[in-house]
Amino acid sequence: MEDRLPHISIRIEIAPGEFLRRFRQVALQSGEYLVESITAPTDQLQLAPLLVTGHKGLVGHLHADPHDIRRVWVNITAERWDPDPPTYQAYVEAAHAIFSPLLHSYNQAHGTTRRLNIPSLAHTEPQLPEIAREVFETFVAAADKRGLKREDWSRLFDFIRHCTSYNVALAERDLVRLLRLNGFERDHARDVARIFASGQRMLLRKWRGELAQGKGGEGEMQKAK
Repeated sequence: MEDRLPHISIRIEIAPGEFLRRFRQVALQSGEYLVESITAPTDQLQLAPLLVTGHKGLVGHLHADPHDIRRVWVNITAERWDPDPPTYQAYVEAAHAIFSPLLHSYNQAHGTTRRLNIPSLAHTEPQLPEIAREVFETFVAAADKRGLKREDWSRLFDFIRHCTSYNVALAERDLVRLLRLNGFERDHARDVARIFASGQRMLLRKWRGELAQGKGGEGEMQKAK
């Protein structure tokens, strides 16, 4: 199963546009990057290192976050990764190779302590709230990983009901990921995730219908009065 790649960012002390302008100057002065600025749809900076790596066409991207003026996001792309697709470790090492020397120069020039903020490998995986995680673990601990048995269904329904009752957001692809990490075969994980999504929709329709009927009943009682 492929690693999930981290969302890397840099906390900044000035406006994103000004940070990118200063960072561009540092990159140009180093003489070790091909530098391109992009202004639409958001402020961006692309840095292609001239250094030779095991990856072909490696490029680092910085772009402003329109919803957070104190952060810019880092993304790394390559025409061909080694290995391909990249592991978490390969991706993080590439990010450091491109940006760490520039951040060191930037910090020296501007008296700051900017650095790459990189989530751990564990934090790239889907996260469940504590109680939801406990209910999920109860289900997967006893479930047949190749096909649900009769006794597995009640524990799955407990998980569906809990997540629906407490508005736990869990996309199908994230549930597939969690199931695969817990030993489920791929096709079976996809089937369980589809059942989970269908179960949530059925419960929501049932509860909304009961709520609507309750309101209708109250209306009839008011009319009777």
